[in-house]
Amino acid sequence: MPPLTFGISLHMMAAPLFGSTSLIAYFASLMLSTGIVILGGVPAALYERFVGATDDSTDMSLWIWLAGTAVLALPGDWQFLKIRSLT
Repeated sequence: MPPLTFGISLHMMAAPLFGSTSLIAYFASLMLSTGIVILGGVPAALYERFVGATDDSTDMSLWIWLAGTAVLALPGDWQFLKIRSLT
């Protein structure tokens, strides 16, 4: 998470989370990961609309959702690998 984002989170969530830096970091990470999962589902929803699926999610739409989430998570994966290689 970029330092600017954490600084904004620290300022905005200080009152509801009692100024605890660890709680603020946890909830900021939780909100970011939830947003990634939701945004990853948008292409799958468009696919279901295009195909005309009516009942439940199809296998293909679930694979599209997984691929969309994986693509959105790539920057974090690269950052993890960079940090991991330094230690």
